[in-house]
Amino acid sequence: MNRFRLCFLLFLVYMVYGCSQRQDSPDQDITVISGHVASTDDQLAILSLENSFVASTEIEDGMFFLEVPKARSGYYALSVADRQIPLFVAPDFHVNLALNNRSDTHSIRFQGRGKEVNQYLSAEADFKSNNEPDWDTLWDQSKKEFSDRNNRYRIKSEAFLDNYLARNSNLDPRFIERERARILYAWVNRMMVFDDRVLAGGVDGDVFMGKGLFDFIPGVSMEDPDLLLLPEYKEFLKKVIHRLSKQESSQDGQSQYALTLDFIDQEIFEEEIRNFLAFQVMKEYLQNGGDEQVEMMNERFRAICKDGGMLAEIRKALEYAMPSKDGRQVAQFSGTDILGSPVTVESLRGHIVYLDVWASWCQGCIKNVAVLDSLRTQFRSEDVLFVSLSLDEDPMAWRSFLSKYAPGGIQILDKTGWNSKVRTRYLIESVPRYMLIDRKGMIVNSDAPPPSNPEIIHQIKALLETS
Repeated sequence: MNRFRLCFLLFLVYMVYGCSQRQDSPDQDITVISGHVASTDDQLAILSLENSFVASTEIEDGMFFLEVPKARSGYYALSVADRQIPLFVAPDFHVNLALNNRSDTHSIRFQGRGKEVNQYLSAEADFKSNNEPDWDTLWDQSKKEFSDRNNRYRIKSEAFLDNYLARNSNLDPRFIERERARILYAWVNRMMVFDDRVLAGGVDGDVFMGKGLFDFIPGVSMEDPDLLLLPEYKEFLKKVIHRLSKQESSQDGQSQYALTLDFIDQEIFEEEIRNFLAFQVMKEYLQNGGDEQVEMMNERFRAICKDGGMLAEIRKALEYAMPSKDGRQVAQFSGTDILGSPVTVESLRGHIVYLDVWASWCQGCIKNVAVLDSLRTQFRSEDVLFVSLSLDEDPMAWRSFLSKYAPGGIQILDKTGWNSKVRTRYLIESVPRYMLIDRKGMIVNSDAPPPSNPEIIHQIKALLETS
């Protein structure tokens, strides 16, 4: 019996036995993701949640098997080489997939508990690849032109969901409602991005949302903890609270961040939403260097946030923080280059550094290779170094990526992977993440604009002129 048949037989036995024991098993919160891929070139299958590493396993003879204890429900991605397969995962899902042609998502077939929702997500991925506009080419259009495209895509997305439901009646009603919310909040988020681009240009352009923000949009809420499963809803909450922090002003020396925490404490009542928003404010505060009010800020944060994991992350970040007299932090990172030679912050001092923290399994990182190289070309005659720090768990995955995409700049690997102190120190929840560092090795912006945002050009030029 060959290895493929043996693995498939073992999976069937596991499924039958597991299902028969489900009522008696004390541990029902193990998620199993297994499958077969036609190509045997791939070495790892990597599971991520909102661009955060979760787990990985080796692919042997085209087969892989992942067990994830206590996986929280949410929208994940399974990375196989340069493909990302969208997955919805719940604690007791046992999903098996067969991928016969990595260039065609129609070839993906799911079996096991959770197959219905994941077959839908596979079909939705096909819909998006054929219908979603290239938003990066639309931000500079007029408000009316952008609104027309945004509205049309929302209508098409809702029609796709309705048509799918007409042919498939076995989807969980709760999942359907979340999908409708995903479409709504993705639509709102695009309007907020458009506004941000207009306002960042320093002109009083026509925007969608003024100080009332989202008040005019039916169905939108900041108090729905059930929607925290949705990346789109989290992004919406982060954008709203970021806007509020920019709008707040104080006459008594309190920072915008302190006033925003006060707003959360007084106006937000759902505990999970309070936790999430307070964590986002404290994270942004620390990423921007903090100030002399850091102890007071931490006290306010702890009074609002009751989530043990979030409290622990902020506590670690405060332990690592090394602010200078002007409130900025000393950059701290290191890695090895493709030849195995060490690269440290000290070896880069004297140069302006644009740091890209990434991983080979991150689809957004793949998309940004070309635009990052384009930005580097714009500053090729200037004293700016473009450094890419990989958090790959597997050095071979990193080397394979470099060989395939040939990105420019200084490429280094942090061998500690997702457990890297860089990720903890700078509160990196997802990749890619960008930082701007001055010639003295001080962080100017620990959450710098991505290379696709023209604002980063202005920030680099300003740093060249002043340092």
